[in-house]
Amino acid sequence: MFQSATQHFNLFVYYSFFIQSMLHCRIFTSIAFAVVDRCQATNSFQAQLGKIS
Repeated sequence: MFQSATQHFNLFVYYSFFIQSMLHCRIFTSIAFAVVDRCQATNSFQAQLGKIS
């Protein structure tokens, strides 16, 4: 009984750690994509300005 409880606890710890790392990865990825989008938008904006002037 105690052995299985320990195994369940370990599973729970690993699972929550996995969820947290996945969330951090998602947050980091979305931030990176936002930065890239902003850079691309700025580049295209500068290109438009270059065409105008």
